[in-house]
Order: sequence, then C-alpha cells, then structure tokens
Amino acid sequence: MPRSLPILPRATRLLLAALLLGLPPLTPPLLAQKGLPADPETAARELRAARVPVTEAASTLSTTYRQSGEAVIQLLAAAGWPHPEVALASVTTLRMDAPKAAMGLRAARIGARDVATGFVQGRVASEALVRGLREAAYSATEAGRAVLDVARLSPGRAWELLRAAGYTSGELHGAVTELGMAVELGCIDPQGFPVPCGNFGNGSGTPPMGQVTWTPQGSGAAGSMVVFEATDIPPLTVLLGTLQLETEWTPTRVRAVLPSHPMEGVLAFRRSSDGVVGVIEESFSVLSGPVADPWMHQDWTGAAAAALAGALADADAWIAASRLRDSHCTVQAVSAIGASGVLWNPQPLAGNVRTKLLEAGMPSALADAWQDAFEGAFRQWADNVTIPGLPWFPGFASFPAAEAPAMTNVPSPLGALVSTGSEALLPAALAQRLVALLPGTQWPQAQASIAAFATDFSASFTLFLATAHVMNVLGEGPVPSFNPLYAPAGPVVGGRCWTPGPWATQLPSGTKVDLPDLLPGEDR
Repeated sequence: MPRSLPILPRATRLLLAALLLGLPPLTPPLLAQKGLPADPETAARELRAARVPVTEAASTLSTTYRQSGEAVIQLLAAAGWPHPEVALASVTTLRMDAPKAAMGLRAARIGARDVATGFVQGRVASEALVRGLREAAYSATEAGRAVLDVARLSPGRAWELLRAAGYTSGELHGAVTELGMAVELGCIDPQGFPVPCGNFGNGSGTPPMGQVTWTPQGSGAAGSMVVFEATDIPPLTVLLGTLQLETEWTPTRVRAVLPSHPMEGVLAFRRSSDGVVGVIEESFSVLSGPVADPWMHQDWTGAAAAALAGALADADAWIAASRLRDSHCTVQAVSAIGASGVLWNPQPLAGNVRTKLLEAGMPSALADAWQDAFEGAFRQWADNVTIPGLPWFPGFASFPAAEAPAMTNVPSPLGALVSTGSEALLPAALAQRLVALLPGTQWPQAQASIAAFATDFSASFTLFLATAHVMNVLGEGPVPSFNPLYAPAGPVVGGRCWTPGPWATQLPSGTKVDLPDLLPGEDR
C-alpha cells in the first residue's frame, strides 16, 4: 500500500501557502484572521516541523512577520534549524553583512565554526568572515580554528587575516600556541610589530618561541651591543652569519656584543634546547666606526606639527563618513540607547598622518609608526562610544498609532555620548603610546615634541566633544500597547535609531558642518 503523508495543521498549511504565494507583511490581527500563527515563534516552529528549507523560512519570518535579521536568526536557531544553515540564511536570504550577521549569530549562541561553515557556503570572502568573527567578539582561537578547519586556509594566511581583523599580538600568540599553528614568519615584521615566533618558522613539533620586539636597524658599530626586548623567551644565543656572538640572556631581554671587526650576515637566534634557528634580520652589517643615531638630529618639532595636521584631517574625514547604526541603537520610549560599536565607519583612517610626515621629509619608519599609533588611540575611543539613554525622541513617550514613523532626534552635545576608550586620547596616555611605539624617542627633544602633539590634539578633540552636536538621528518603532478602543496612545518599545548621513555639526579640526533638515520618514 502506498504510504500516507502526514496531515499538517491548518495554520501550517496556510503558512506554507503564504510562503509560496509571497504574501506581503501582515499584522498579528490579520494573521489570526487568515488562520496563520499570530506570533513568529509559533510560525518558526511550525515551519521547522513542516521541513521548510531554512532560506524560505527566513524569508517568511522577515517579510510576512516583519522580523529584523537578528530576530530571524534567533527564531531559526530556537526552532531547531542546524546552526550552519542559519548562518547561511543570514548572509544569503537576509542579506546581512558579515559583521552584523556574525553578531546576530553569536547572540543566538552559535559557534564560530558553524558561522564559518554557513559563511563559506554563502561565498563570503575570507577577509569578511574573519572581520565578522572579530567584531562579534569571537576569540582569536575560535576564529583561527574556524578558518583553518572550514575555510581550509594555511596557517600563515589565517594569521594574516586574524591580525588584519584587529586581534592583538597577545591574542594572536595565544591562538598560535593553542592551535599549534606552524606560522612561517620571523619574530617581527618590518614595522616592529611583535609577532608570534612559531618555531622560528620551522614547522610544527617544537614549542613556540615567545615574542621579540625588534625594529630592523641594518647595521651596528663594531664592538657595540644590540638589545632585544622579549617576552617568555627560552635560553638562546645570537648568531651573525655563522659566528656565535657573546650573548647575555634573560626571559625578557637578550643582549649580544657585535664583533670587533667589520662583517655582514644574517642576524638570528638559535634556541639552546634544540638548535632551531629563527631569522631576526636578513642582512646586518657591522661597521668599523661608531654609527651616529639618525634620530638624534631629527626635526621632531616639524614632525609633531606635520603629524598634528594629519591627525586632525584623519579625524575629520572619519567622523564625516561615520554613521550611527541601527544594529546597535535601540529606542525605548523617549530614550535612545546605543551599545559599543554604535558609531561605525568600515574604513580605516585615511592615512593623513603618514602623508603629512612624508611630505615634511620625515623617514617612512617614523611616518608609518606615528600613523599606526595614532589610529590605535583614535579607534579605541571610536569603537567604544555608547549612547547612554539620551532623551532624543520625546514624541515617542506616548504615540497614537501602532507604529511610530521615523522622526529626527532632539540635538544633544556629542560629549553626552560616553566612550570607555576616551582615556586613550588624553595627553598623557596618547604621548605614552607614541613614545612606546615610535622609533628614536629616547631623545629628550623627541619626547618634548610628542608631548606637544598629544596636548594639542587632545585639546582640539576635547573642544570638539564639548561643542559639536549630534543631529539627524532618525528613530522609529512599534507601540505594542496601542489599541484604538482601549489604549489610543502608548510608548515606543524596541524601536531602532540610526543616521542616514552626516550627524556631527562640527568636526575635530573645528570646521563647522551645515547639516540638512531631515523630514520625518526621509531616507528610511
């Protein structure tokens, strides 16, 4: 006898019909009137029970039930769809960008490996995948394991993407150690960034090296000493070519005396326990006479002035192109609440610090280091900006409709927004960062000029926070308590807020911005 098919509940059959016919969004009363489940949770469970493909279920929940991408992810995961399928639907059917999708998936307690599986199936680029995992606060180890196992990247490529995504050197070192990644890199890159010395680049099977900080120098005076700052370094000796140098070792510092005669060769470490060699500098020369420190006579005053002009230009351009994003900004009655990450600009700083320093004739090593140090401090402020429940939407305290349309905010000083990273742009902290990361800062004139730069930029930025206003923030949202018979008005609950364009009335350099007036509902 032919096997009989299960008879689905009427609501499920109607829901499937709505899916096939592509019904427009319906309100809960209309859904109930048509015999469809009134709430999306029930709809998600019935779609799952009916074995509807996850992409079609995501489309139905997004359109017929008017659910946001993050909400759809939660519904699909709770209803029991496999996590990789939920991740796939987030970047295909829901068309979410990788960071936003990854944050929604992490909120639904979906692991990095499942996120990577769905993203790879959805043809998300590896760079976007790793950046999304980083912005969603997956650890470097979780992200590294995901791209190694799912995206099938080489350890070296995985390391590059993890670093480019913004993981710190300590996080990278932890990931390399825990995952046993054979990272084929030296102990430091040309910019002096501490790099995990994964077995000195000699494959797996031996413990990792630790970390070494070393800025390539190219040469040194005969008989002088070279010093390497280090973290957790095992016993080792220093080699120049085949010559073993007189070496003084501690776990945090290595000193070696250069030979008394001119020579040239590869500067390297040799680990005492197993003889593994790691290259520190491909070509290093010992010179017969003393080598003058080029940073001693550097025009540090001119460098500070050029860097200040570039820093203000970088900050201006970044702020002008930034937005407040609705994925991190919610509306509850009159209040706007924004979590860390609400101030968003996917682009790095424009590089004006580097450009201005190079135009002023400064060495590229100084220009690159100053750009990186300043950008790190600025992003520490920007990435941690929050909106602490500001009363931006007084009209949403009691709104006479089921849905409040987009309205503009009441302007407020930028200083009302709070950032836990503000300290990074204070004079002392900014100067300390620059002194630590720039070459040649051991000279008093360098430290004085860096302090002047930090003081001047911090003063300009503090004035910017005090005088610039936040405008043109749009807010909208549902009024769940509204009922034309019993509750003709009520507060907005679970709304969203965002900026469709520029929002600051002034830039860090002091330049005024003439913002347009947005009408309610414009640029939704």
